Parts: sequence; structure tokens; C-alpha cells
Amino acid sequence: MKNVDRRIRVLFFCPNNDFYSPLAAGIAQVYGGQLIAVSSAGLVPARTINPLTLRLLADLGLEIEDRTPRPLSAFHPDDFDAVVTLGDQAIDLPPPWQEAALVEHWVMPSLEGESAPTQRQLMDEMEEQVRNLVRKLIFGLP
Repeated sequence: MKNVDRRIRVLFFCPNNDFYSPLAAGIAQVYGGQLIAVSSAGLVPARTINPLTLRLLADLGLEIEDRTPRPLSAFHPDDFDAVVTLGDQAIDLPPPWQEAALVEHWVMPSLEGESAPTQRQLMDEMEEQVRNLVRKLIFGLP
């Protein structure tokens, strides 16, 4: 599908679309502003977004309680310029999804049972990764 609004379209994908992908999408929305259109999806979506995700995004001034996890099948690969998978192991995307202009996998450890300072440190690391991605997509920086 032709991108008529000219924004850079990014899909963040994690297994359940309840933690890392909506978190990364929210951060990208903050840093990319009107230049980036973000979505998130999961292979087997959870029923709700993880409360920790909601809390961490609220710390950035984003409220996403009204969003629900969505399956990858709700989207079409031609609608995205970049696809980022997130998880503690590599995720095999179906072949059409591997043809985006940019496909990356970010290894992210589980935060289940981690202390609040550890969760915050991992959030800060993800925030830096997302900022770098936004710079790369908008300005072509490495």
C-alpha cells in the first residue's frame, strides 16, 4: 500500500503484544512525534496490556489504557517501513514481514519478578534503543 501521509510507519512486535511492543511503540510515539506512525502487534495477543507497561508509559506522560493487544494478522506487511521484533529470543516473522525496508530484533529479557530499579534500568535502555531507531529512520543516522 502506498504511504500517502508520508510518515515513517513502524511496527513493534512481541509474542503477546502486552509488554515490550506497546512500550516501544509508546516511546517511539513520544520521540517521533508527527513524523512516525507506530503500531504494535503480537503473535498470540494477550487480553490486556501489562500493568507494568501502563505504569512505565505513564511515567513518560502517555496513557494507553484504552488500547488492546492486537494480532499480527490485523496488519499488512506492505503498510510498514520498519518492523522491530522484541523478546528474549529471536522471533521468526512470516516471509512477507521480512521484506520491510528495515527489520530488527531487539533482545529484551523478561522483567517478571525484577526489582523496580532493574525494571527502570531496562526501560531506560529500551528508551535509548527507540531514540536511536527514530534518529535512524528520520535522519538516516547510523
